[in-house]
Amino acid sequence: MDLEEPHPWLHERGANNRITLGGGASVLAGVHIDGSDNNLDLSPGASLASDDPTRDDVAIRITGHRNSIFVGPGSRLNLSLRIDGDDCCLVIGRDCILTFNANLRAGGRIAIGDGTTMVKGAMQVHEKAAIEIGRDCMISTLVYISVSDIHPILDRTTGERVNPPASVSIGDHVWLGLRSMIMKGAQIETGAVVAAGAVVSGNVPAHTIVAGAPARVLREDIEWRRDFE
Repeated sequence: MDLEEPHPWLHERGANNRITLGGGASVLAGVHIDGSDNNLDLSPGASLASDDPTRDDVAIRITGHRNSIFVGPGSRLNLSLRIDGDDCCLVIGRDCILTFNANLRAGGRIAIGDGTTMVKGAMQVHEKAAIEIGRDCMISTLVYISVSDIHPILDRTTGERVNPPASVSIGDHVWLGLRSMIMKGAQIETGAVVAAGAVVSGNVPAHTIVAGAPARVLREDIEWRRDFE
């Protein structure tokens, strides 16, 4: 580990785990690692805290091997992250402000671009798939994003699984409204707005507003801004 001395927030059982803290990086909640060859890299000015310090004040729990977490410069994370398994990856860009809980398993991946914000979101990657979120996205309260139905559904005759996982792709400058649900296989293109409570499982064209369950296009050729200039 790239730590000169033990820290009270780190609880580790394993070997060859590497933790790197850049200048000014801060860890304000527990990190529990049970496994080997895991990497946690906080860039300069990044911070890590629990999303619910009243619960157990643990931000990250890792059980497995060769998992990696990278947090870009200046990003502030309040999270509850559970990684179970091997070869999972979380990559956060620079200057993000994110509050979320997430589960990563089976080599899954979550990547979030520069400047994106999230308020109390939830992300589920229980199988080998990915959630990719672009730059400057605005993700509202209680948004749910998942690459699977969590549990398998099988055809009783053939035994074939009928609900395989599928990755989620969210472009740059996308606004996900309050309590919207982004389901497996969703592809939301640049500049789109997903209205509050919408359920997205297909494609959302760029610069459109979608609403409803399932979501449908309400308006085209729009743009949105964070401020009221």
